[in-house]
Amino acid sequence: MGARKFARPARDAEEERTLRKLAASRTVPRWLGQRAQIVTLSWDGTPTEEIAELVGLRPRTVRGWLTRFDTDGVDGLADLPRSGRPLRLTQADRAALTFLAAGGDGRVPWTLSRLTAAARARGIDVSRSQVRRVLLDAGVAWQEAAAELRENAAE
Repeated sequence: MGARKFARPARDAEEERTLRKLAASRTVPRWLGQRAQIVTLSWDGTPTEEIAELVGLRPRTVRGWLTRFDTDGVDGLADLPRSGRPLRLTQADRAALTFLAAGGDGRVPWTLSRLTAAARARGIDVSRSQVRRVLLDAGVAWQEAAAELRENAAE
């Protein structure tokens, strides 16, 4: 069992409000919400091992995010730049895909093929596999929509 680690207290009420809002938000990227949740659970006195169990990470990873928060604050919860080819899709493109999949334009249910076609019609150059990865990363489930389509077609 590793050493217990707790996040430093919030520097001010604004920092605490920001992190609690991020932890509860369903519109921010899943990884950012999860990291904010780690910090807020730590502030609430939850031990590292229990936090790890709640968020589905290893205790060592939780301690790492708490340490990054201690040194860099809210900015420390973001991903560090990585080497490699730049992303083809911008954050705006990813947000538009997530909005579409969540029924933002009233067309529900979606399939990956329909989402890809709709995105291309809006000028987003994306492949079906990219749509799948974006939706998985955002935590949006489209399989339920595809299953609903099959059920409606059977009726």
